[in-house]
Amino acid sequence: MHARSALRLFAGLGVAATLVATTAIPAAARAAAEISVFYGDLTVAADGPGKIQAASIYASESVVLDKPTMRFDATDLAGVVTLSEEVSSDCAEESAGIFVCQSPFDIELDEFGIGGLFDVVITAAQGATEGAEGTLKLTLSAPGIEPVSTQARVRVGEGVDLATDEEPAEVSSAPGANFDAPLRLRNAGETAAEGVAAVFFGGYGIESRTRHSNCTYEGDYLRTCTFEQDLAPGSTHTASVAARLRPDTYAPGHQALENIWMTPAEFEDFAKFIEANGFDIGKPGDGPALALTEESGIQARKAQADKDPLNNGTYVDVTVTGENGADLEAIGTAFDGAAGSIHETKLGVVNHGRRRSTAAVAARRSPA
Repeated sequence: MHARSALRLFAGLGVAATLVATTAIPAAARAAAEISVFYGDLTVAADGPGKIQAASIYASESVVLDKPTMRFDATDLAGVVTLSEEVSSDCAEESAGIFVCQSPFDIELDEFGIGGLFDVVITAAQGATEGAEGTLKLTLSAPGIEPVSTQARVRVGEGVDLATDEEPAEVSSAPGANFDAPLRLRNAGETAAEGVAAVFFGGYGIESRTRHSNCTYEGDYLRTCTFEQDLAPGSTHTASVAARLRPDTYAPGHQALENIWMTPAEFEDFAKFIEANGFDIGKPGDGPALALTEESGIQARKAQADKDPLNNGTYVDVTVTGENGADLEAIGTAFDGAAGSIHETKLGVVNHGRRRSTAAVAARRSPA
């Protein structure tokens, strides 16, 4: 899975990823903030094009770092992976195994953190052995702060190619009605994929009506599913997610259920990334396992990684039929008063529509 794809779930859980150029805070204030760096574990394909991985940085209080620098130390990974510059990433190799990136901007931090920083491309070294791994060390530095370090495991996996249909599946449903969301996956490579996992990103209106034991859920929302079986080269597999539209889904309109396919090793990296940042991938269901069925007619698990991560994601496009909108009417008031006097007035709103709406009823002080 492409690192940028993995960050979508993390960003959807409330982590900002924005660079801000602003007036610098004095060095004493920067020194008072506790700054931390996170970099997720990574699995790269032995014969793949490499993956783009970026760091996330947090601060215990609001602070601005003056054009900070990130130093990547891959000396423990000699012969395992190589590091190279992402386009316009302001990174360069300092010496063998040492890669340095400097932000051209000041960076504003807070407790919610900021991701997508200091992109580097990590590629399996030529001749690297499948299963080889090592530690990548990162050190953040900037004027007025003590250097902050972290590290991550980087490993080389057997390359596979998980692929989906280029066009999304299309279904229709009315608010409150049930529908089945089809999933489709093929092994487009020449190596058997030893198990797969799916991560889901759904719209507010799409909730699950099942609780499969091999899937995880956050409330009524499907988050992940894992499948144990092997996918032979050239084979195609399908599954069906039992879903429904919430009764208050706006109609007419569209909802989308996106899914990204990963190898088990990539899913392990992803889950650790999410959980290390204070979130989780949901709770397992207690019902029958969701089946991934082979359409067309190999069983020690090893680490594997996707060689072409750009073709392993798709979505189900749900057309929401009917009419289900809010119809809000303001409730006003009237009063008498002398010029310059202040009165308490009540304002309100009523929803005549069939869709729930979140509205505030205000009580305010108004000059006459």
